[in-house]
Amino acid sequence: MLNPLAPSAGGRYSIGLKPQIILAPGGPAGQRPYRPHGAGASRPPFGTGSALCAMYMWRGISTRCYRTCIMLMTYSFGDPGDLPPILIAHGLYGSARNLNVIAKRLSATRQVISVDMRNHGDSPWSARHSYPDLAGDLAEVVTGFGGVADVMGHSMGGKAAMALALLHPAAVRRLVVADIAPVTYNHTQVQFIHAMRALDLSGIATRRDADAALKADVPEDGIRAFLLQSLDVKEKRWRLNLDVLEAFMPQIIGWPDLAGRFDGPALFLSGGASDYVRADHRPAIRALFPAARFAKIPGAGHWLHADKPREFEASLGIFFGANGSSGQGQTPES
Repeated sequence: MLNPLAPSAGGRYSIGLKPQIILAPGGPAGQRPYRPHGAGASRPPFGTGSALCAMYMWRGISTRCYRTCIMLMTYSFGDPGDLPPILIAHGLYGSARNLNVIAKRLSATRQVISVDMRNHGDSPWSARHSYPDLAGDLAEVVTGFGGVADVMGHSMGGKAAMALALLHPAAVRRLVVADIAPVTYNHTQVQFIHAMRALDLSGIATRRDADAALKADVPEDGIRAFLLQSLDVKEKRWRLNLDVLEAFMPQIIGWPDLAGRFDGPALFLSGGASDYVRADHRPAIRALFPAARFAKIPGAGHWLHADKPREFEASLGIFFGANGSSGQGQTPES
């Protein structure tokens, strides 16, 4: 099968085929129109309605994409080797850039692929944001990079990675789920959508302006800095599909009823100062991931990759075998 990956400068890829013609643009409500975005990158339309049909061209080969055109913005680091690539999926309101420093460091011995999830970053916008949808996106990326990967997902990306392992188990060799469990949480993150939407971007000239204006609604410096990574100051827009993320918030903080289980190696890595993965979650985890192991990074909160980046990177390297080890028995149990 042809590999639908067209690399550009800086290791940046656009998954899928370059749009040649767009037909029947009357897609579902909330769909973002296509426009080229950045050197060598394509942002094709994303939709779930059959009214959307696009013709894509890649190296002279044409194909038609009906119903759903899924093409995540993807970044590749390092070279292919004997082991499959590592695929990294970020959390809610994030983007690949949040984890690209760790991706680059792991790429010393492995090929590492990071993505902007749908409705985030430079990936297309969709009218849907369920975990089966996100798992399908990741499965398409894995297919483009050889059909199997070691997968790490954080928070929302962790739930998407779990859904990928359950729905497409042949695509996942080893799984790391960072600070999330396959359960429904009672908290919501919609207050940050309200804060971002309320920000008057017409008067924002610099990121410092945005930080000052957002402080009243988001007083926590770390969270505010994290959210502002998704603000395009020049274009005066958020690189987040706020309307769809708000509409799907119950699904994002929830967990779907997915059949099957993943019998491969799985590490549930959590922050020692976080309460997202509790002891009472373990029966639900082991029902779906019977080989699950558990570890904590002392002193890290929910954003453990930002709080303790070296420890987080070391845990991934050991479990995935990125440092040349088998990954067995080297990450301490919690």
